[in-house]
Parts: sequence; C-alpha cells; structure tokens
Amino acid sequence: MPQGRTYLGDAGFGLSKTVLVPYRGTRYHLKEWANGNARPRTGQELYNRRHAGLRSVIERIFGVIKERFKVLVLGSDFPLRVQVALFPALAVVHNFIRLVDPEDIMSDREIDTWLERHASRSSPSTQYPPIFKDDKGAEASRTVRADLMWTAYHDS
Repeated sequence: MPQGRTYLGDAGFGLSKTVLVPYRGTRYHLKEWANGNARPRTGQELYNRRHAGLRSVIERIFGVIKERFKVLVLGSDFPLRVQVALFPALAVVHNFIRLVDPEDIMSDREIDTWLERHASRSSPSTQYPPIFKDDKGAEASRTVRADLMWTAYHDS
C-alpha cells in the first residue's frame, strides 16, 4: 500500500497502521443502532458506529458508480494500471454529469435497490477470524483515535 495512506477495512482484515478495522465483539452494524435513542456507551462503540457510517457512505458511492457504469460490474480485460485508474476516472465523469445535468441523478430508491442486491457480498462479519494478523502497534493507535472521539463526543 502507498505510504501515507489509510484505508477503511472490514472485520476480515487485520488491524494495521494503514488499515482501520472495527473493534470485534462490539456493536458495529448500523442496524444495531436503528433505535434513534441508542447512544454509544464506550469509545469502542462510538468508533465502530462512525466506522460503519463511513463504510456505508463508501458503499453507496461505489454502488452509484457501478450502477451507472456497468464495466465495473462486468469486469474487463484492461491492463492492471488501467483498471486502477478506471474507478476514479468514472467518478469524475459521474460528477461532471451531475454538474452539467443536475436532473440526471440516480434516485435514492435505485441506489438502495442496487445496494440491497449486493449487500450479502460485501457485508462485514465479526464472526470470522481476520485474514491478516493484527499489528499490535496499530492497536494502540486505534485506541488513541477511539479515546479522542469519545472525549470530543462527551465535550459536545
């Protein structure tokens, strides 16, 4: 992975300095937070709630781009360097279309339908062991992040 980058990973990845994963065994899925009065009780719960929210936004972005540009769903025989550049390029095209023709937007219903059809393939699970081992130094870093979030949450 490129240096200086941080990625959001699901529970299948091990925690590292470059991959942020949720705390295992702690409430994670947004459905578990469906009750509007449910508030995080710990820094770990708050971290997981924000991780899940961010992951939901990312999945929604990918869903919109995949629904609009089928090449991302069907696959391609392009060289790897082209495949790596394809998603960002199509995201730019999508944003350009939105700027030029604001009426040409996918409805929330279309996006939700696509996400529901593909959710089972991408839903994180905390019941399986991670693919990679956790980095112990990264655990301390994640704890600091969770503690800072928790402190700011209580101060607001």
